[in-house]
Amino acid sequence: MKYDLVIVGTGFASSFFLKRYLERFPAKRILVLELGSKLTHRWRVENRPEDDYSGVVSDKDYRKLINNHTPEKPWVYTPGFGGGSNCWWAVSPRLLPNDFKIKTLYGVGQDWPISYEELEPYYCDAEDIMQIAGPSEHTPFPRSRSYPQPPHNFTSVDKLIKQHYPNEFYNAPCARPSLGTPNRPKCCATGVCNLCPIDSKFTVLNELSHIYQHPSVTLQTNSQVISLDHSNGVVSKAIYLDEQDKRHEVEADLFMLGANPLFNSHILLGSNIDNANIGKGLAEHVGLGVEVNLINQSNLDGGTALTGHGYFLYDGEHRKDRAACIVETFNTPHIRLERGKYTHRLGMKFVFEELYAPESTVSLSSNIRIPDVHYAGHTQYLHNGVDHIKNNFEQYFGFLPIEDYEFSEILPAEGHILGTHLMGNDPSDSVVNKHGFVHGMKNLLVLGAGSFSAMSPANPSLTVSAVALKSASEL
Repeated sequence: MKYDLVIVGTGFASSFFLKRYLERFPAKRILVLELGSKLTHRWRVENRPEDDYSGVVSDKDYRKLINNHTPEKPWVYTPGFGGGSNCWWAVSPRLLPNDFKIKTLYGVGQDWPISYEELEPYYCDAEDIMQIAGPSEHTPFPRSRSYPQPPHNFTSVDKLIKQHYPNEFYNAPCARPSLGTPNRPKCCATGVCNLCPIDSKFTVLNELSHIYQHPSVTLQTNSQVISLDHSNGVVSKAIYLDEQDKRHEVEADLFMLGANPLFNSHILLGSNIDNANIGKGLAEHVGLGVEVNLINQSNLDGGTALTGHGYFLYDGEHRKDRAACIVETFNTPHIRLERGKYTHRLGMKFVFEELYAPESTVSLSSNIRIPDVHYAGHTQYLHNGVDHIKNNFEQYFGFLPIEDYEFSEILPAEGHILGTHLMGNDPSDSVVNKHGFVHGMKNLLVLGAGSFSAMSPANPSLTVSAVALKSASEL
């Protein structure tokens, strides 16, 4: 059987693309191929290891699906139906307008081939689908529509930070409802949000499963696409393996890869597509934690797990020399084990952008299922940003009643895998164009965080979803 559309993956990119595609072309025949299984929320909760709070609960070990040559740098993702929506923290900021033109403004990185203004209506659509709780009246993002849900409450310390930074500190937007939705209860603020115990945060499973039950859609799980057959710029078929390693082929008019950057680029490499940029520039945001003990100041009384976003280290001329940073304040139980001071603590994280390094790569291995992954290490640009906040912490937060504080080491992973098939106008420095089509290929779309032209520090899932909606709307 020949399909109108074959989609690879069921995470943010694939699901938001499919939703909009079905709205426009409900009678088309669609096949969705998912590497992992379709597991219930209850199964994930019941099978979560007691010592693992990553939220990566699957019947497949994600670490064994790649050959990681630098295991000290893990790549965290969830194989299976819903992809990263199963383990994300549901933190959902937009990119800022200047993030789309950092090469032009600051001489670093690469400009997006699209603007904030072009993407803005699709941000609104994605926020409506996820039912984002956010601060419509006090936000760093230019908006044409309000958030669908009111923001979660600040903590007591958030309110102090807001007083000091009235125009640079905001309620963090997130896909955990403040009022509840027909499918999800209000956030319970327990702080175990990578695998929400009450199924409050947005996942593909709890809000978008219905699109995979559409009569035009066939979903096949445990089916790993390994390559595409193509000739003269047209893909004719996808080749995939089932659980028994049996090889299958499927024909279609349009193909869309919506897996994570490790597997999207691995499929492209296995397909011998002529573009030297495929698989290059693998990277991730970098996190740095700090625990702050407070003097006679209670905290941990906010409305969800991550309550505040600070932008006073984000945009500006400093991006010519050091990484932009978004400041996150937490309402998770950072308990201080001293009598009378249990809640006198603030947990924060600084999340930094990175620059793509071509030396960090995904490549083919001797096993057709498993990509080789090589990471060249963090850039000096990133280290400049980390050193700045370590050396100037009291300059930014000295107004708080601080007793003492302690930084973590640079965190090994943020779960924000980026790069390997960048978006751009020129095939010499990118893989896909502004619509998501691979340069030189007439019917092959590649979407997801691997297409990000620059690595601005905002959490990527909302932007992945908005770009997918835009791409499907432009077909």
